[in-house]
Amino acid sequence: MKRNNRFTLLEVMIVVCVLALSAGVLLWKAQKWVEREKFISDVSRFKSFLIGARMRALNTRADWTLEIVEGKKKTLAILSCRENRAINPQTVTLGDLAVEPTKQFVFYSSGKFEPDGFISIGKKGVGAEEVDLSELFRIDTNDATEPPHPRILKK
Repeated sequence: MKRNNRFTLLEVMIVVCVLALSAGVLLWKAQKWVEREKFISDVSRFKSFLIGARMRALNTRADWTLEIVEGKKKTLAILSCRENRAINPQTVTLGDLAVEPTKQFVFYSSGKFEPDGFISIGKKGVGAEEVDLSELFRIDTNDATEPPHPRILKK
């Protein structure tokens, strides 16, 4: 009796099912990884925006307010000057991040900021990151790239 070397329909269907299951598992894991990387990127962008807001207050010698507005689908950060309303507010989309416990930051022209302490930046289903604001805004004078101010040299 001559035997055919072809696969039966049942064998082909089993192979297709196994491949579909393994592809589903891989895509599910990849989706979680992409969400985590997007969260890390959004947190980094928000930290940069906070640092930029403080630098703007120092450079313009004006007080600035950063307000966090959480909508149903996205969160906005609105930076506005408290002293000069003629300056247009800057708005940045933060995706679906949640910032706790405060929704408002104030950056003073003197370099001080409120609130001081920790904030939690999180995203549902991905996690949260604790940020120490004093560490984020710390300026290390030992690593200064510019020469010291002339008043410091006169001492």
